[in-house]
Amino acid sequence: MATKKFLFKSALMLVVTLSLIFVSSNENYAQKRDIQIIAHRGFWNVNGNWNGNTATPQNSLASLKAADSIGVYGSEFDVNMTSDGGLVICHGPKIVSLADVQKETFETVRNEKLPNGESVPSLDEYLSTLKKLNVKPVLEVKRHYLDKDGNLPDFDKIAKAIKKHGINRKTLTIISFSLEVCKAAVKKFPKTMVQYLGGEKSPEELYELGIMGLDYHYSVIDKNPDWVERAHNLGMVVNVWTVDKTEDIERMVKMGVDQITTNYPVRATQIVEENK
Repeated sequence: MATKKFLFKSALMLVVTLSLIFVSSNENYAQKRDIQIIAHRGFWNVNGNWNGNTATPQNSLASLKAADSIGVYGSEFDVNMTSDGGLVICHGPKIVSLADVQKETFETVRNEKLPNGESVPSLDEYLSTLKKLNVKPVLEVKRHYLDKDGNLPDFDKIAKAIKKHGINRKTLTIISFSLEVCKAAVKKFPKTMVQYLGGEKSPEELYELGIMGLDYHYSVIDKNPDWVERAHNLGMVVNVWTVDKTEDIERMVKMGVDQITTNYPVRATQIVEENK
Protein backbone atom coordinates (compact mmCIF):
# COMPACT_ATOMS: atom_id res chain seq x y z
CA MET A 1 0.00 0.00 0.00
CA ALA A 2 2.83 2.40 0.93
CA THR A 3 4.45 1.67 -2.41
CA LYS A 4 1.21 2.50 -4.27
CA LYS A 5 0.86 5.80 -2.37
CA PHE A 6 4.46 6.68 -3.17
CA LEU A 7 3.93 5.92 -6.87
CA PHE A 8 0.72 7.96 -6.91
CA LYS A 9 2.42 10.96 -5.28
CA SER A 10 5.35 10.66 -7.66
CA ALA A 11 3.03 10.55 -10.66
CA LEU A 12 1.09 13.54 -9.33
CA MET A 13 4.30 15.54 -8.83
CA LEU A 14 5.36 14.68 -12.38
CA VAL A 15 2.04 15.91 -13.79
CA VAL A 16 2.28 19.16 -11.81
CA THR A 17 5.89 19.70 -12.90
CA LEU A 18 5.05 19.09 -16.56
CA SER A 19 2.06 21.44 -16.29
CA LEU A 20 4.26 24.19 -14.86
CA ILE A 21 6.80 23.66 -17.63
CA PHE A 22 4.01 23.81 -20.24
CA VAL A 23 2.56 27.00 -18.78
CA SER A 24 6.01 28.56 -18.51
CA SER A 25 6.87 27.68 -22.11
CA ASN A 26 3.57 29.11 -23.31
CA GLU A 27 4.26 32.34 -21.44
CA ASN A 28 7.70 32.56 -23.04
CA TYR A 29 6.16 31.87 -26.44
CA ALA A 30 3.63 34.65 -25.88
CA GLN A 31 6.40 37.04 -24.90
CA LYS A 32 8.28 36.21 -28.07
CA ARG A 33 5.11 36.95 -30.04
CA ASP A 34 4.62 40.46 -28.65
CA ILE A 35 3.37 42.47 -31.60
CA GLN A 36 5.83 45.04 -32.91
CA ILE A 37 4.59 48.28 -34.46
CA ILE A 38 6.37 49.68 -37.50
CA ALA A 39 5.81 53.30 -38.57
CA HIS A 40 5.18 53.36 -42.33
CA ARG A 41 7.66 55.82 -43.92
CA GLY A 42 8.42 57.11 -40.45
CA PHE A 43 5.97 58.86 -38.13
CA TRP A 44 4.70 61.45 -40.58
CA ASN A 45 1.00 61.30 -39.79
CA VAL A 46 1.51 63.06 -36.44
CA ASN A 47 -1.83 64.86 -36.35
CA GLY A 48 -3.77 62.37 -38.44
CA ASN A 49 -3.38 64.72 -41.38
CA TRP A 50 -3.53 62.77 -44.64
CA ASN A 51 -2.73 65.88 -46.64
CA GLY A 52 0.76 65.76 -45.22
CA ASN A 53 2.50 67.22 -42.22
CA THR A 54 4.89 70.02 -43.08
CA ALA A 55 7.06 69.32 -40.03
CA THR A 56 7.51 65.56 -40.58
CA PRO A 57 7.07 64.62 -44.26
CA GLN A 58 7.07 60.97 -45.29
CA ASN A 59 10.51 59.39 -45.61
CA SER A 60 12.19 62.42 -44.09
CA LEU A 61 14.82 62.55 -41.36
CA ALA A 62 12.22 64.35 -39.24
CA SER A 63 9.67 61.52 -39.58
CA LEU A 64 12.40 59.00 -38.73
CA LYS A 65 13.27 60.90 -35.55
CA ALA A 66 9.56 61.22 -34.73
CA ALA A 67 9.14 57.44 -35.01
CA ASP A 68 12.04 57.00 -32.62
CA SER A 69 10.53 59.51 -30.18
CA ILE A 70 7.31 57.50 -29.72
CA GLY A 71 9.16 54.29 -28.97
CA VAL A 72 7.81 52.05 -31.73
CA TYR A 73 9.79 48.99 -32.76
CA GLY A 74 10.65 50.02 -36.30
CA SER A 75 10.50 52.69 -38.97
CA GLU A 76 10.03 51.67 -42.60
CA PHE A 77 11.67 53.68 -45.39
CA ASP A 78 12.02 53.38 -49.16
CA VAL A 79 15.29 53.38 -51.08
CA ASN A 80 15.24 54.45 -54.73
CA MET A 81 18.12 54.66 -57.18
CA THR A 82 18.54 57.69 -59.44
CA SER A 83 19.47 57.55 -63.12
CA ASP A 84 23.17 57.95 -62.30
CA GLY A 85 23.24 55.35 -59.52
CA GLY A 86 22.65 57.54 -56.48
CA LEU A 87 20.59 56.22 -53.56
CA VAL A 88 17.85 58.40 -52.10
CA ILE A 89 15.04 57.97 -49.57
CA CYS A 90 11.61 58.40 -51.14
CA HIS A 91 8.71 56.20 -52.13
CA GLY A 92 8.62 57.46 -55.70
CA PRO A 93 8.16 57.61 -58.52
CA LYS A 94 7.08 61.22 -57.90
CA ILE A 95 8.93 63.38 -55.40
CA VAL A 96 8.07 67.05 -54.85
CA SER A 97 8.22 68.58 -58.38
CA LEU A 98 9.85 65.57 -60.10
CA ALA A 99 7.67 63.07 -61.99
CA ASP A 100 10.02 60.09 -61.64
CA VAL A 101 12.96 60.09 -59.26
CA GLN A 102 14.53 57.13 -61.06
CA LYS A 103 14.86 59.17 -64.25
CA GLU A 104 16.62 62.09 -62.57
CA THR A 105 20.21 62.54 -61.45
CA PHE A 106 21.23 62.25 -57.80
CA GLU A 107 22.05 65.96 -57.66
CA THR A 108 18.69 66.95 -59.12
CA VAL A 109 16.79 64.84 -56.58
CA ARG A 110 18.87 66.07 -53.67
CA ASN A 111 18.15 69.67 -54.68
CA GLU A 112 14.42 69.08 -54.18
CA LYS A 113 13.12 70.45 -50.88
CA LEU A 114 10.57 68.64 -48.73
CA PRO A 115 7.78 70.68 -47.05
CA ASN A 116 9.89 71.12 -43.90
CA GLY A 117 12.88 72.44 -45.83
CA GLU A 118 14.91 69.23 -45.76
CA SER A 119 16.59 68.01 -48.90
CA VAL A 120 15.44 64.59 -50.09
CA PRO A 121 17.65 62.40 -47.86
CA SER A 122 20.42 60.29 -49.34
CA LEU A 123 20.78 56.73 -48.06
CA ASP A 124 24.12 57.66 -46.48
CA GLU A 125 22.52 60.57 -44.62
CA TYR A 126 19.59 58.44 -43.49
CA LEU A 127 21.71 55.54 -42.21
CA SER A 128 24.03 57.95 -40.42
CA THR A 129 21.02 59.38 -38.57
CA LEU A 130 19.63 55.90 -37.83
CA LYS A 131 22.83 54.94 -36.05
CA LYS A 132 22.09 57.52 -33.35
CA LEU A 133 18.54 56.28 -32.69
CA ASN A 134 16.91 53.27 -31.03
CA VAL A 135 14.21 52.61 -33.63
CA LYS A 136 14.91 49.59 -35.84
CA PRO A 137 15.35 50.13 -39.61
CA VAL A 138 12.96 48.43 -42.04
CA LEU A 139 14.51 49.09 -45.45
CA GLU A 140 12.43 48.61 -48.59
CA VAL A 141 14.34 48.20 -51.84
CA LYS A 142 12.19 49.93 -54.49
CA ARG A 143 14.12 49.86 -57.75
CA HIS A 144 15.50 46.50 -58.77
CA TYR A 145 16.75 45.02 -62.02
CA LEU A 146 19.11 42.29 -63.13
CA ASP A 147 22.07 43.19 -65.32
CA LYS A 148 23.32 40.94 -68.12
CA ASP A 149 25.36 38.92 -65.62
CA GLY A 150 22.38 38.33 -63.35
CA ASN A 151 23.56 40.78 -60.69
CA LEU A 152 21.54 43.42 -58.86
CA PRO A 153 23.65 46.59 -59.07
CA ASP A 154 21.14 48.65 -57.08
CA PHE A 155 20.97 46.17 -54.19
CA ASP A 156 24.75 45.75 -54.25
CA LYS A 157 25.11 49.51 -53.65
CA ILE A 158 22.58 49.39 -50.82
CA ALA A 159 24.47 46.47 -49.26
CA LYS A 160 27.73 48.43 -49.40
CA ALA A 161 26.07 51.38 -47.65
CA ILE A 162 24.75 49.10 -44.90
CA LYS A 163 28.25 47.74 -44.32
CA LYS A 164 29.85 51.18 -44.56
CA HIS A 165 27.67 52.59 -41.78
CA GLY A 166 27.98 49.51 -39.60
CA ILE A 167 24.23 48.93 -39.37
CA ASN A 168 23.49 46.04 -37.00
CA ARG A 169 22.47 43.17 -39.30
CA LYS A 170 20.47 41.50 -36.52
CA THR A 171 18.19 44.51 -35.97
CA LEU A 172 17.87 45.41 -39.66
CA THR A 173 14.93 44.19 -41.76
CA ILE A 174 15.10 44.21 -45.56
CA ILE A 175 11.83 44.07 -47.50
CA SER A 176 11.02 44.05 -51.20
CA PHE A 177 8.39 43.11 -53.77
CA SER A 178 11.23 41.47 -55.71
CA LEU A 179 12.00 37.84 -54.96
CA GLU A 180 15.40 38.34 -56.59
CA VAL A 181 16.24 41.13 -54.14
CA CYS A 182 15.03 39.02 -51.20
CA LYS A 183 17.14 36.05 -52.27
CA ALA A 184 20.17 38.30 -52.75
CA ALA A 185 19.61 39.83 -49.29
CA VAL A 186 19.42 36.37 -47.67
CA LYS A 187 22.70 35.43 -49.33
CA LYS A 188 24.50 38.69 -48.52
CA PHE A 189 23.13 39.13 -44.97
CA PRO A 190 22.34 35.69 -43.51
CA LYS A 191 21.74 37.14 -40.02
CA THR A 192 19.27 39.77 -41.25
CA MET A 193 15.49 39.41 -41.31
CA VAL A 194 14.32 39.44 -44.93
CA GLN A 195 10.61 39.76 -45.71
CA TYR A 196 8.86 39.36 -49.06
CA LEU A 197 6.05 41.81 -49.89
CA GLY A 198 4.42 40.20 -52.91
CA GLY A 199 1.69 38.19 -51.21
CA GLU A 200 1.42 35.22 -53.56
CA LYS A 201 3.95 32.90 -51.93
CA SER A 202 3.02 30.55 -49.08
CA PRO A 203 5.16 30.42 -45.93
CA GLU A 204 6.59 27.08 -47.07
CA GLU A 205 7.61 28.47 -50.45
CA LEU A 206 9.43 31.40 -48.84
CA TYR A 207 11.06 29.13 -46.28
CA GLU A 208 12.49 26.98 -49.07
CA LEU A 209 14.17 30.11 -50.44
CA GLY A 210 15.63 30.99 -47.05
CA ILE A 211 13.30 33.99 -46.69
CA MET A 212 12.20 33.98 -43.05
CA GLY A 213 9.54 36.67 -43.15
CA LEU A 214 6.35 37.40 -45.04
CA ASP A 215 5.26 41.02 -45.12
CA TYR A 216 1.88 40.92 -46.82
CA HIS A 217 -1.11 43.22 -47.19
CA TYR A 218 -3.53 42.34 -44.42
CA SER A 219 -6.13 41.22 -46.98
CA VAL A 220 -3.81 38.33 -47.92
CA ILE A 221 -3.78 37.15 -44.30
CA ASP A 222 -7.59 37.52 -44.17
CA LYS A 223 -7.82 35.15 -47.14
CA ASN A 224 -5.16 32.76 -45.75
CA PRO A 225 -5.52 32.88 -41.94
CA ASP A 226 -3.71 29.56 -41.51
CA TRP A 227 -0.54 31.11 -42.96
CA VAL A 228 0.17 32.78 -39.62
CA GLU A 229 0.39 29.49 -37.72
CA ARG A 230 2.16 27.75 -40.59
CA ALA A 231 4.77 30.51 -40.68
CA HIS A 232 5.25 30.36 -36.91
CA ASN A 233 5.70 26.59 -37.07
CA LEU A 234 8.63 27.25 -39.42
CA GLY A 235 10.10 29.91 -37.13
CA MET A 236 9.11 32.70 -39.49
CA VAL A 237 7.91 36.26 -38.82
CA VAL A 238 4.57 37.60 -40.11
CA ASN A 239 4.32 41.33 -40.86
CA VAL A 240 1.21 43.00 -42.34
CA TRP A 241 0.84 46.29 -44.22
CA THR A 242 -0.53 48.98 -44.25
CA VAL A 243 -3.06 48.52 -41.43
CA ASP A 244 -4.77 51.77 -40.43
CA LYS A 245 -8.40 51.09 -39.45
CA THR A 246 -9.05 50.14 -35.83
CA GLU A 247 -11.08 47.04 -36.73
CA ASP A 248 -8.36 45.80 -39.08
CA ILE A 249 -5.63 46.32 -36.48
CA GLU A 250 -7.70 44.48 -33.86
CA ARG A 251 -8.33 41.60 -36.25
CA MET A 252 -4.64 41.24 -37.11
CA VAL A 253 -3.80 41.25 -33.40
CA LYS A 254 -6.29 38.43 -32.78
CA MET A 255 -4.90 36.49 -35.74
CA GLY A 256 -1.50 36.49 -34.05
CA VAL A 257 0.70 38.42 -36.47
CA ASP A 258 4.13 39.49 -35.24
CA GLN A 259 4.39 42.97 -36.75
CA ILE A 260 1.96 45.63 -37.94
CA THR A 261 3.09 48.33 -40.36
CA THR A 262 0.82 51.36 -40.10
CA ASN A 263 0.41 55.06 -40.81
CA TYR A 264 -1.03 55.41 -37.29
CA PRO A 265 1.66 53.94 -35.01
CA VAL A 266 0.38 55.61 -31.81
CA ARG A 267 -3.16 54.31 -32.29
CA ALA A 268 -1.87 50.86 -33.26
CA THR A 269 0.29 50.70 -30.15
CA GLN A 270 -2.72 51.55 -27.98
CA ILE A 271 -4.87 48.90 -29.66
CA VAL A 272 -2.20 46.24 -29.19
CA GLU A 273 -1.92 47.12 -25.48
CA GLU A 274 -5.69 47.00 -25.04
CA ASN A 275 -5.92 43.58 -26.71
CA LYS A 276 -3.10 41.87 -24.82
